[in-house]
Amino acid sequence: MAGRKQVSRVTTVDGVLEAIYSLAGVAPPPESEADIFRGHPLPVPPRGAATVFYGIWPAAVVAGAFLVRRRTA
Repeated sequence: MAGRKQVSRVTTVDGVLEAIYSLAGVAPPPESEADIFRGHPLPVPPRGAATVFYGIWPAAVVAGAFLVRRRTA
């Protein structure tokens, strides 16, 4: 921009925009909290997830290992 260069290894959106604004000599627009994307929150708490991940899933893994080991022995 206007003969100015900036070399950086930054590839994030924030880093690239910062470089562009500094080269252009322009102040970035102010950010509002509403503009920041924070992901997709769960609309409700996951009921039964603990039972599945700490009970049913480990039991299925142990049962599967037992069956595979029993077949090969």
